[in-house]
Amino acid sequence: MNKALIITICVIAAVIALYPMARATITTVEKQYQGIWIPDNQSSCASLMRIEVYKDSVVLYNNNDRTTFRNLGTCYSCGSGPRGQGIEVQVFPDDILPCPFIIRFNADEKEGVMIIEFPDPKIEKRYPFGKLRFKKCKR
Repeated sequence: MNKALIITICVIAAVIALYPMARATITTVEKQYQGIWIPDNQSSCASLMRIEVYKDSVVLYNNNDRTTFRNLGTCYSCGSGPRGQGIEVQVFPDDILPCPFIIRFNADEKEGVMIIEFPDPKIEKRYPFGKLRFKKCKR
């Protein structure tokens, strides 16, 4: 075997071995983030534009349009970097590419603030949350 082929095989083996550690952990969403989230400029928890977060799913609402996402990944260091000690937590569907959205709880290190970002423009068009900040409904 030539040296280049051996190096290539070693690199591929290392990537395969480390891949599970690099991915987000598919878990349940922490209880403190579960609930109904509405734009912070709205007062009704029955808002037609809202995000409902459950332990194992996220439901996006825009008027009568509704989509449920499951198999969520959670990342605790994505907002503040691998050595960060920040409070931002990100949740996203871990089984869909391109990633339809990323929810940022405690966004920008502000406790109780949630932002949703849409890397997938098709989903963003259906759910025009833009740069809205969300707050959790108090029931």
